[in-house]
Amino acid sequence: YAPVELAGETLFVFNAYTQHYFRKKPDGSPAVDYKALGQVFKSLNNFLRTLSQGVNPADVKPVGIPMIGAGLAGVYSDKVMAVVREIICNARDAQVVCGEDRPVEVHLPNTLEPYFHVRDFGTGISEEGVMDMYLKYGHSTKKSSNDVIGMMGIGSKSPLAYSDSFIVESYFEGVATTYSVYKENGIPQISKLSQGLTTEPSGLKVKLSVAPRHYEEFVAKTQTFLTHFGYPVTLTGA
Repeated sequence: YAPVELAGETLFVFNAYTQHYFRKKPDGSPAVDYKALGQVFKSLNNFLRTLSQGVNPADVKPVGIPMIGAGLAGVYSDKVMAVVREIICNARDAQVVCGEDRPVEVHLPNTLEPYFHVRDFGTGISEEGVMDMYLKYGHSTKKSSNDVIGMMGIGSKSPLAYSDSFIVESYFEGVATTYSVYKENGIPQISKLSQGLTTEPSGLKVKLSVAPRHYEEFVAKTQTFLTHFGYPVTLTGA
């Protein structure tokens, strides 16, 4: 790592290598070295713990890990199940946090509507929150709660393991904003597509196109996942 002075503050820049292959290993296994990844986070945690000694906890800023290169290394061995599991769990968490108990909406792909989407009825997310969520690993809004499933903020990026782009629609404080999350030259980016007033209930919708050859797989794996999910879900499509 190296310290960098910027605008009167000292930033610490870390560069960690956790994989030997850019995409997949020849044998088809994930390219990420999970042992190395764990060692990186352990070292980073120890460094920051030492650095923050004597500092008021209220003054400690969260650490965001840019997602450059992440998701390209075959982190998920089952990409379809990863999308299904992570996005539905995030939707459930969004509703639990705000006390909403209506069913999460899940749309399954078919010939007329070739997409998978998950819509929750939580509070929605501000523009700043969307940028933080989809451009950083390690950023999570759930760390102070024991009632939610996700913690590290990694699952929100899972659609990029399946597709080069997906759509996020946030309904926040009476405003609907649509974003495109995509990879450009291998680097994730976000573009705001539209914004306007809305009477739609607050919440978030995550939507991605599905290849025809994967329709049945999305349907089957969604049904399998929901068998033991234990939270109300309304299915549409398929």
